[in-house]
Formats: sequence, structure tokens, C-alpha cells
Amino acid sequence: MFLHASFTTKEKMGMMACTRIALCWAIIRSRHPLLMSKVTRDQNSNNSSTSVEEPYFWFSPPKDAVKEAKDCLVFDTKSKDDLISNYLNGPRTLSDERMSYLVISNPMESIYDDGHNGQFELLMCAPHFIGDGASLHQCTHEFVTLLASPQSSYDLLQILTLPLNWVDLLPPALESRIQIPSSGIARAAAKVNYLQTMYNEIGGHTLRRTQRSPQKTILIEKSFTESQTKKILAKCKQNGVTVNHALFALCNVAWGQSNLDFKAIREPL
Repeated sequence: MFLHASFTTKEKMGMMACTRIALCWAIIRSRHPLLMSKVTRDQNSNNSSTSVEEPYFWFSPPKDAVKEAKDCLVFDTKSKDDLISNYLNGPRTLSDERMSYLVISNPMESIYDDGHNGQFELLMCAPHFIGDGASLHQCTHEFVTLLASPQSSYDLLQILTLPLNWVDLLPPALESRIQIPSSGIARAAAKVNYLQTMYNEIGGHTLRRTQRSPQKTILIEKSFTESQTKKILAKCKQNGVTVNHALFALCNVAWGQSNLDFKAIREPL
């Protein structure tokens, strides 16, 4: 997943200095250590051809937080559309070894010029399995807040020298939040419930298809005014849903209206 944001700054020096950006990015990654974790796979001990490699997160405290942040930071001059298209259709930027990626672009002039004023594009990327859109929004908000703060680069560097309790910062594993049945009856009931759930599962099938041309993903944006946004959010809150819920329902309605002659519409399950 990715989050794009555009912003303008009139400050010629300081705020958009490459060193300051790297410091802010290192602080954000330290606050959210999953961004600098890795995914490793542990193959079952039987070593048979049917063994499954179980993926899990691997985290170790950074030896040099700023250097590691710079390895996941790129300064560019591409436009917003080019940045997004390159992320969706270009070479893969995220991997098991790199769980976060930040791009700062100044399309009008080189990021390394003395004049750092003008329009900037920000693209923050992370895999979906470590969070969702809301968490990426929060990280971006924290990053921009740090970047625009009156703190000097020296002050930001001092933040990175403070000792951190990584155990408290790392989120607990999902398995640790699941209540384990304590009695034999409870375990049997849980097993029956699991089997019934699996029996009701429909789908999960994969059908082969011939790749006719290279895949290309496009992004279509629709802008709303501040008043429209407030009205949309208020309506969603009134009905106890999120914007995502509403958009999902709208997509279903649009699909249904475009397939009025389809049998599934005339004879739903």
C-alpha cells in the first residue's frame, strides 16, 4: 500500500534539507518498529517436499537508525502521477528485507538545489500485512509534523539517542490475543466450530488464465471540497459506517446496475 501527499513550503533552507528528512524518517521508523522489521521464513523440520515455510516477523534494534532510514529513502524529481505509476507498475520497491519506503520528490527543481521552495510530493509505502490505510495516514501525519516542527536537526538527533523499550513499542502477535480454550469441552466445541466454518467456506479457487499483455494498474482520483468531506463523514457517522463501507456498497450497486441482464442479479442466492 502507499499514501501520497502534496505540500508546499516557502522555506529555502533547513526544513527540506536531506539530512533533516532522514532524521525525521528515522524517528518515525523507531516509533513504529514494524516499519524496519523483516520477514523471514522458517521451514518445518521434516524437510520434505510438502513442508511449508512459515513466515514471521524478525526485528533487531538498529545499529545506525539514520543510515538504515537513508537506505529506505529516495529523493526524486518525478511528478505525482509518475511516482504513483512507477510504484504500481515499476520494479518492486518493498520486499521481505525492506518493509517501508519513503520518496520525497520536487518535480519543479532538483531536490539538491539550494532553493528548496516549491511543491513537494511525498510517497510513503508499506505492505498491507503490517497495517492499514489509517496507520499509514498516522505515520505520514507524524512525519510531516516532525518535519515542520521548530526543532533543529540537532534536537531531532537527540531524540534518536534516547533509550527505547522495544518490547513496548512492538505490537503483540495476533496469536497472543486469541483466547485458548481451557477445558476439554471448550476445545471440542472450538474444533467443531472451526470445521463448520471450513465446511461453509465457498471460493478460494484459482483458475489459470493466459497473460495477454503486461499488467498495468491505474489510479483514478476524485477530489472533494472541505464542506463535501464534512458532509460525507457526518453521514457515515450517523449510519455507523466508515467511508470504506460506503464505497464498497457503492461499487456493488454500480456493478449491479451495469449487469442488469446477468443471471446472478435476477436469481440471487
